[in-house]
Amino acid sequence: MSEDEVLDIDQLPDIESGKGIDLTEFEGKKYNIAEVVVIEYNTPYNEQGEFEEGLKRPVKALKIKTDVVTTVKNKEGENVDISASELFNLKQDVETKEWGRPTHENAHINKFTKLMKTSKLSELIGKPVMALITTDKKGNSFLGFKRA
Repeated sequence: MSEDEVLDIDQLPDIESGKGIDLTEFEGKKYNIAEVVVIEYNTPYNEQGEFEEGLKRPVKALKIKTDVVTTVKNKEGENVDISASELFNLKQDVETKEWGRPTHENAHINKFTKLMKTSKLSELIGKPVMALITTDKKGNSFLGFKRA
């Protein structure tokens, strides 16, 4: 097509955008927890839980993930392992600034460990969880599991 070619904008075809991985075949299946680690990430939410545009506050969380569910190739042709995973917020002590597990009984990690019948986080490894698909506000889908 040359630069001077005129197109009827009403006749432009719909071209499907790139799709992510279809995760539906993994939903509802059980996978064992393989890893419980502390990660750090930036959040746009302040200490009071309010969204602040442009804020990148470093926080820590527990990332609990399962054994590999499937392996796919990325755009560069490299293998990428897919697991079901969930994040559980950690709490920072006001005085010591140390990060730790929240003590409140309604904290998601405490509800989850109660559901899993464990008291220590290390006891979660090897326990089965049921994979669930979660979709974010942008329409991206992720493989997680029932939290509680």
